[in-house]
Amino acid sequence: MRKILISALTIFLGLSMIPSGLFLKSRADEDLQLVYGEYSDETGYFYFVDDEADILVKSEEEALEDVLRPIADKYGNAGVVTIGENYYGDTEDFADAYIDMMFGDDSSVVFVIDMDTRTLTLWSDGEAQRKLQGAGTTITDNVYRYASDGDYYKAAAKAMEQAYTKLDGGRIASPMKVLSNISISVILSLILTYIIAICVSSSFKASAEELLSGIENRYSFEDMDIVFTHKTKEYSPRSSGSGGRGGGGGHSGGGGSHGF
Repeated sequence: MRKILISALTIFLGLSMIPSGLFLKSRADEDLQLVYGEYSDETGYFYFVDDEADILVKSEEEALEDVLRPIADKYGNAGVVTIGENYYGDTEDFADAYIDMMFGDDSSVVFVIDMDTRTLTLWSDGEAQRKLQGAGTTITDNVYRYASDGDYYKAAAKAMEQAYTKLDGGRIASPMKVLSNISISVILSLILTYIIAICVSSSFKASAEELLSGIENRYSFEDMDIVFTHKTKEYSPRSSGSGGRGGGGGHSGGGGSHGF
């Protein structure tokens, strides 16, 4: 499995040797590579497009940098990353390692288009992660259709525009979440209606005693002799109970994903 590593010495030497607007990334099975981008004049944060999968044209990369600049000017490093082969297997693991390699714990957000696993991931760290908590899945839900149609530029642009809105304290639409909640509500309503119907029908069901009491009986006895034979015991079984236990777990990370 390919590992993404960069040492403090590599960062120091690399940054002292490369001009402004470039950033070093290192991979165990490759030479050091340059990531082209720009530094914000306002904050010094780095914003870039790393199109390793080569799915964007030059004009789209430049347009994406215009989308990323406002994030870098206020909230942290920002990037769009595309990959054609994911040696991590999991896109979120790759995104987490990528940010760690590039920026450490610095405030950062990246949108990853993984052409290998066909997954979109919005991942963040530092202060940006705290502001985007829980928004990664919603944003990737909102834009995955663009990627499914092959419009990777629009998927990335819309994702980072929504990330900026969330970072800036705004609200983003979550139609998939609303649809999911509606579906759950409908299912619960159907279940509740079924339970009520069962309970109501049971309450009107006549017992055996009631059925027998409604039968007209006529008896005729002549010269009847009654002989006592035996007495039986009536047994009423004790009710038994049942119990169970369940458990759950959760995972919290720095973003969210959606297949396309």
